[in-house]
Amino acid sequence: MLPPFDAPVIRHRGWHHFDKISHTEHQGIHELGRGRVFYVNTAAKGGTDVNMGLNPALPMLTITGALDRCEDYRHDTVCIIDYWQAAGETWPINVDVHQVHIHGLTAPAPGIPYPAIHPPADTAAFLLGAGDYGSISNLTIGGGNSHGGIDLCYDGTTQVFQAEGFEISGCTFGHVWFGTPLNGIRLPATANTGAYGLRIINNSFLGDLATKGAISGNAIDILKDSNPSLRDSLIANNRFLDCQKNIVLVNSYSNLIEGNEGFVPDTAQGEMVDLDDACVANVINRNQAMQGPAAGLLAQAPYRDLNGPNNHWGHNEYNGVEVEPVTV
Repeated sequence: MLPPFDAPVIRHRGWHHFDKISHTEHQGIHELGRGRVFYVNTAAKGGTDVNMGLNPALPMLTITGALDRCEDYRHDTVCIIDYWQAAGETWPINVDVHQVHIHGLTAPAPGIPYPAIHPPADTAAFLLGAGDYGSISNLTIGGGNSHGGIDLCYDGTTQVFQAEGFEISGCTFGHVWFGTPLNGIRLPATANTGAYGLRIINNSFLGDLATKGAISGNAIDILKDSNPSLRDSLIANNRFLDCQKNIVLVNSYSNLIEGNEGFVPDTAQGEMVDLDDACVANVINRNQAMQGPAAGLLAQAPYRDLNGPNNHWGHNEYNGVEVEPVTV
C-alpha cells in the first residue's frame, strides 16, 4: 500500500543510511511516509471495524483491527479516543507492526483514568516483541492476575521476538478499577529472548500494599535468567506507589536507571532498585526512595546490588538523604 497521497516519500538506501535532513537513522531499504492515523472509539461512540478509522468521526472498534491496517516502517499511529474491552478484540494485544505508535488521545488522570486498556481474562493487555521501535503512550493499562499490564517477549503461551526499541511513556499501571495485575511491565523468566533499547519513562505504577493501586508484585520485573535479559535501556522519571519492589533486573546490562521516585515498604532489601548477581555496567543515579516525612531509618536497604563492583552507583536517596546500596 502506498503512503497517503499528500505524504512525501523518502527513499533510504543501504544499511544504516543516515538522513542528513531529518538527522535520523533507518535500517534497511524501505520507504517512509508521514504515517497514517487510525482512530479507535467505543461502539457507543460509533466504533466499528467496518470503518477504515482514518476519520475520528468514523472510528474503528478494536486496537487489533487498527494494527492490522498499519504498515511496517510507516510510523502509523493508533489513536485511542475511548476504549473498553471491545467485542472482537484479541488478548493480549500483540503489537506486531514495526514502528507503530499506540497513543491515548487524552492523558489519564487519577480521577479520570481513560482511555483504559484492560483485558477481560487473565492475560496481559499488550504483548511486545514482534514489532519494534514503536511506542505506547497516554493510557491506563490493566492486566490479569499472573501477567503484567505489558508482557515482553512471552505471555505464557506465545513466544515472540526480542522486544526492541519500544518507548512506554505517560501510562498508568495498576489503577484499582482495572484488574489485579502481577506486574506493570514484565519479562518472564521463561521467555526465550530478552529486551533491548527500551525507554520506560514518565509512567506511574500503583501497587496493592495500600488502597491506592492493584499491582500485586513488582512494578517493573525483568526476570529472564539468561544473557541478556534487558540491555541498553532507559528507565527514568517514573513514579511508584505501594508496590512490593519497584525495579527488579535479572541478568541485565548497560541500562540507565535515573530520576525515579517511589515508596518503599521496608520489608525486604532492594525495594527501590534490585540488581541480581549477573547484572553488569548498569548506571543507577538520582533515584529517590521515600516513606514519608515522619519516617525514620530503614531496616532494609532500598537499593541492592548483588554484583556491586560491576555496576555504577551515583547519588541515590532515601527521604532526601544519600544512601549507598547494599552490595555483595
